[in-house]
Amino acid sequence: MARRIARDNELARDALQVSWLKILQATNFSLGGPTACPWVAKVVANSIRDLQRQERRRREVPLEGVEHLKAEQSLESEAQKQQMLELLREMVAMLPDTYRRVYELRMQEELSTREVADQLGLSYSNVTTVLSRAVKMIERKLQNRLRHGAMKEASGGTQENL
Repeated sequence: MARRIARDNELARDALQVSWLKILQATNFSLGGPTACPWVAKVVANSIRDLQRQERRRREVPLEGVEHLKAEQSLESEAQKQQMLELLREMVAMLPDTYRRVYELRMQEELSTREVADQLGLSYSNVTTVLSRAVKMIERKLQNRLRHGAMKEASGGTQENL
């Protein structure tokens, strides 16, 4: 879907990464239920539009005097991306071995579900079930982490004593 909308593989890939981060950040989102697919599709479509809009703006803005601002924004943005990626890596590392391996092969190495099943000696349906459960586990851990961080900030950092 992302390739069809973006008509550019690189833009589609970038949009999917941005979308995945947005989905993980949505604390009230549940990957189950009938509203999940349309919501995810909307997140991906909006991410593509945002990236296309950013690209147009980059072409329209004169570079004179803006370079130091771009460098600051890029460093901040890069730091945020690295922080989110590190958090995601931490969440993936906490998964049970089978769940972690299925998730890594399917989501990070971008193998098809059939390829993952063949490589791990699992059935296709087992891989889809394990992947779904792995994503739900990551989502729950992320929600707990975000809640814990919000409670820590609200209490002035004294939450760790509770």
